[in-house]
Amino acid sequence: QLTASGNVFGAYISDRWRLNPDWVTELGLRWDQQDYYGFTKAQWSPRVALLFQPADEQRVSLSAGDYYQPEDILSLQVADGSTEFHGVEKARHVILSYQHALSPAFQWRAEAYLKKLSQLRPWYENAFDLYEFLPEGQADRYRVAPDSARVKGVELSFQHHITSKWQWHASYSWSNAQDSINGRWYPRSWTKGTLSS
Repeated sequence: QLTASGNVFGAYISDRWRLNPDWVTELGLRWDQQDYYGFTKAQWSPRVALLFQPADEQRVSLSAGDYYQPEDILSLQVADGSTEFHGVEKARHVILSYQHALSPAFQWRAEAYLKKLSQLRPWYENAFDLYEFLPEGQADRYRVAPDSARVKGVELSFQHHITSKWQWHASYSWSNAQDSINGRWYPRSWTKGTLSS
């Protein structure tokens, strides 16, 4: 029988400055600490954002920063034979966004992003069927343990307020994720585009 307990702490501070009527910048810093998995670790995550608003109906923003994701204490993959936690993943994000309100009721937004991932935790997949009802018990189960990864994607969304009570929203997103294993890049199994409304 495996048991685990511990604590997670976090704090965040940010400040925003208006450089002139069109430009705004924001700086932030986050601190996190994990007190479990048999160790104590802390991380500092700097973040920066820049907003350009040439007109009331247009906004262009660029943001970048580091993000850390500790393994949840309840997510240990016991069914796959894992008995140890694997620490904290690091992601460096860069996001470029453009938003335009064509009218008070209708607006659209386009966003592109790039993420570089390191200190990755291993996971398990099935070679032939990703959607098995009981995937852990299949013979095609294998372990994925990349050295690093990168994810890039775009998202396009539209929103229209028809009345004060009714509105519709539609979006399309596409992403491409690759894992680096022994110096070579491999596509992830879930790389795809998604349409929603």
